[in-house]
Amino acid sequence: MLKRIILLCRKEGLSRSDMLGYWQHKHAPLAMQSPEWFDSTERYTQNHIGEQVGGGPFDFDGMVESWQRPAGTVGRSFPDTKAYKEVVGPDELKFVDRGSSVLFFVNERVLIERMQGVKVLLFVAGRPGIDSEAFSVRWLTWHTEMKRRFPGFWGAQRGYVQNLVVPGSMKVLGRPGEVPELRIDGMAEMRFASEAAMRDALATPDYAACEEASADFCLPIASIVVREVTLYDRSAAPAG
Repeated sequence: MLKRIILLCRKEGLSRSDMLGYWQHKHAPLAMQSPEWFDSTERYTQNHIGEQVGGGPFDFDGMVESWQRPAGTVGRSFPDTKAYKEVVGPDELKFVDRGSSVLFFVNERVLIERMQGVKVLLFVAGRPGIDSEAFSVRWLTWHTEMKRRFPGFWGAQRGYVQNLVVPGSMKVLGRPGEVPELRIDGMAEMRFASEAAMRDALATPDYAACEEASADFCLPIASIVVREVTLYDRSAAPAG
């Protein structure tokens, strides 16, 4: 399913906790007062950035996951509506640095059904010389092979989802015509039964071997523990 991802940076002068609190308790309810929001949204989840467990600098505070309804295609969804432009968009300026935030679309592929637990997001990119389409083919094939070769690591998973970035969809949130310097080609969602289980799994030889096996085509960017807050799920909403 097509999914909109937004990596959010907080407005200068705000602490991360203040930014995340406003986003969850003020901004999201404001957006969900608009009927147009529901027209394009199948499910909406906030990911509040927590501990970084791998990779380099990752200067974001939160991540939107918005599953799009069939009418909500790339470049045509709630942000195109009057409600967003006149009410919701201006409210974003109270807590978000739009010029430092990044928007893109992904197609998700569920390899292990999601269960409750600790959620870790791994952001990756293709190595120089490997374009997004070539990366997608390699990454899809690699995951199938890794599940077979390294059952010790995969057996610890309580959910695993591949998110392949739609080529050409990455934009700076505040400047839609501008492509960000940051390159992301894929995002893996891993889930573990507990924090201890997460740390044990990431420390296994199997996980190190997984990373080594992808090194010829894949560059890890960052691994981040997030707190997941799902504010809307159409499949769980009351009928009517």
